[in-house]
Amino acid sequence: MDAGSNSFTFLTENIPGWITRLDGLTARIRSRQSELSQLADANASSPADRNNSKDGEQLQKLHDSHQRRRKRKPASVSSAASGAQRYRSRSMIVVYYDSAVQEVFEALVRGIGSARNNIRKAKMNARIKNWSPLTGGDDDGDVVRARYLIPRASTRTGEKTIYDTVDAALETAQGMCETGAHQFLRDGDCRKEVEVAKKKLEEVQVLAAEELEKAKEEEKREEEAEAVSKGSPGDEGIEVEDDDNDSEYQLPVDWKQRYARA
Repeated sequence: MDAGSNSFTFLTENIPGWITRLDGLTARIRSRQSELSQLADANASSPADRNNSKDGEQLQKLHDSHQRRRKRKPASVSSAASGAQRYRSRSMIVVYYDSAVQEVFEALVRGIGSARNNIRKAKMNARIKNWSPLTGGDDDGDVVRARYLIPRASTRTGEKTIYDTVDAALETAQGMCETGAHQFLRDGDCRKEVEVAKKKLEEVQVLAAEELEKAKEEEKREEEAEAVSKGSPGDEGIEVEDDDNDSEYQLPVDWKQRYARA
């Protein structure tokens, strides 16, 4: 099995598990959103919380008013050189951390990264295979020529190979997993990113299955062609029995051609 088949086999074996993990993330995020909504409703209905909220708003207004009244002095030369600010705004940042969610995203990013490395290797091997008849062999010099002298098909003609298409989809899925991990920390919700990543993985799954089927058909055709080139047994000569002298007579090898000319 060549590198191309190996890379597509890796995808068909791992993508179903990745999609299952994304579905689990969607369910977990939906559950967390429900919990946060219930918590927010409970806090809003609490009188003590409402009083604390009002007090906090009043303190914030007083602080903002005080800051506006203060005149900001020009920074000294030394402080300007160091780049330090005299006053810094303060704001509360809420982080929605869930170790299970982050671990799933990290595992997906690593797995998709491995798949992309396999695709790149398969693409390079395909380029070397296509150019080896022109370079005169499969020695190490072919690798150097393929890497440094052979232009890419996409940059030369604008055409994309199956490896380019698959890698682009995997890149999008990987990026959505990375973005989703940060988005969950900020908002506690990243279902849109998960949905896009799942869609791209499903597209790659279909493409990989189609390429494996094509590889099997190509292998079958090569085996049939090799069998035909070797010829069927018995073509070298046919032995017949001669009744006159009880000796065996062997037809010449080219008896078929002679018979056809006659």
